Amino acid sequence: MKKLPTTNYPLPTNQGFTLIETFVAIVILTTAIAGPLTLAQRSLASAIYSRDQITAFYFAQEAIEFVKNTRDENNIKGLAWLSGLQNCLSPNNCGIDATASNRDPKIIACPDTNSCLLGFKTDLYGYRTDWSKSNFTRIVKITPLPIGTDPNLANEALVSVTMSWRTGTISKDFTINDYIYNWHK
Repeated sequence: MKKLPTTNYPLPTNQGFTLIETFVAIVILTTAIAGPLTLAQRSLASAIYSRDQITAFYFAQEAIEFVKNTRDENNIKGLAWLSGLQNCLSPNNCGIDATASNRDPKIIACPDTNSCLLGFKTDLYGYRTDWSKSNFTRIVKITPLPIGTDPNLANEALVSVTMSWRTGTISKDFTINDYIYNWHK
């Protein structure tokens, strides 16, 4: 058998990546990917918070409009202008369910914050016990403002709606105040 010639080639020692160069490349790549992902995550969190804040504002406005509508219906029917809103008169708190039918109570007493936690079903929000709980709590208080010293002569009332909610780990709340008047004396 004939022996084949062998050649020894020297291996270059200065070619390729060292462990430190590889580590630096991985850090740069990770930073290049993590930066935009962090920015996207914060943008999404801000958008969710903004959505919840706008929703809470609309819930507060809905309660004020319900009180105004009840006042107007009472005046048209010849009833006392705050009739039907006794559960909301100061010092009491109440919850207003604008989606309730004639069989369901539209105004519920809220002795504590948890009893005014709104529930939801599909895209409706209300105080039904069989609905899923939402992140929003709505508390309404009506304070009649008497004329002079006689509390029965109130032709003006302060409607305060306090909304509170939780978005992730952040809890927020705000109160909207509006004055209503007995325009039909």
